[in-house]
Amino acid sequence: MFQIEDKYKIANSNDLPFITQNYTILHFDEFPILFTGSNDDGDKIIGSLLYEDTETDTFRYTHAIVKDLDLKKFLRRQISYRALIATAKVIFVIDKDINDNILSMYCIGYDKLPEDYLPLDSAYCPQFFVFDTGMEEHVVILAQQVVRNNRSLWVKEAA
Repeated sequence: MFQIEDKYKIANSNDLPFITQNYTILHFDEFPILFTGSNDDGDKIIGSLLYEDTETDTFRYTHAIVKDLDLKKFLRRQISYRALIATAKVIFVIDKDINDNILSMYCIGYDKLPEDYLPLDSAYCPQFFVFDTGMEEHVVILAQQVVRNNRSLWVKEAA
């Protein structure tokens, strides 16, 4: 797990990075890998499991606050996950234990994420359908396509 300077640490009581509404899992393996939703302020959040430390049962997540339009482009597979988080207003890194307790939180910029932890340029939203009802957009996730492979969007495969 990469180190983050203490100057980026924020109080664990900060609610801004947490999805409290419209939680949707876009990619699932043993744990949710890629997910989206909104916080209490209505900001759109895209989140992902960045790292799992099996020795300490610690999980590192990123939650990025993104613009509505950029999230829609990602969900429609018009931009990659990397392009989406590059446009993020802010990125939170959240460390949790196996019981989902927050250990630490950081607020960083895209440029602070190490290259090895960035999604591949070819990592797009898993296939699903989007349709308009005239009032809002509904997403229907096709489970067999979301779970069709067990590769993380973050990990580069060894040659």
